[in-house]
Amino acid sequence: MGMTEVYGRPVKYRRDVKPKRAKGQPESAASILAKVVAGLGGAERAQEVNVFSVFDEVVGAHLRKYAQADNLRQGTLFVRVSSAAMAHQVTMLREEIITKMAIHLPTGTITEIRTRVGAITER
Repeated sequence: MGMTEVYGRPVKYRRDVKPKRAKGQPESAASILAKVVAGLGGAERAQEVNVFSVFDEVVGAHLRKYAQADNLRQGTLFVRVSSAAMAHQVTMLREEIITKMAIHLPTGTITEIRTRVGAITER
């Protein structure tokens, strides 16, 4: 062990100590990548994209022209609709849409649907 001074104070240090590494099997690149992506919010975004595609499939071609899944937060799917009349239509079909989506998604993924009136964009 040696001594050095930092800002005028003596500090002990050891030159021969290396950082400890976990013993056992090395971690696979896939598991490391999965952790990194999850840390960046990739898992949530992937789930959101999956929910959006299920929504498009469940509502059908006609309603898809006027309603678009916009955001997913804590089990609530926010749907952008082209008019107040379409917002009412989606609200009336809410339970049916949730039930049909539940067939394709993990339990509890969608618990509520809320509508917002706004411009529908192409994806």
